[in-house]
Amino acid sequence: MRKVLLIILGLVIIGGLIALITVKIVKPKMEATKQANDKLIKNAENLYKSEKAKNTDLSKGPCLGLANDDYVVDTVHVPRTADDDKVENQCESYTLKQANHFIELNLANGELVRIK
Repeated sequence: MRKVLLIILGLVIIGGLIALITVKIVKPKMEATKQANDKLIKNAENLYKSEKAKNTDLSKGPCLGLANDDYVVDTVHVPRTADDDKVENQCESYTLKQANHFIELNLANGELVRIK
């Protein structure tokens, strides 16, 4: 009986530690990641709005620039076309590995398509 109580007590302690780690470490990191993604998306949307305000022709899905040092912002057709996948239609910073990630926006309305 004593062994069973010790096992139960051990499980309760382990459960409490897991909960503490989740609240103190995991949750703040998840919130920081969400805030960073929100900022990237906002930067991408601002680039899109800026180009639209300048009456830039977006019909061929041009690269809009950098959302930050490691994310380019590209525009694509929805639904996607073969032209969107051509290297010459992708952001040069991404194809040259100067930026490691991209954000794709719908060229018609600036809505988020994907982040990779």
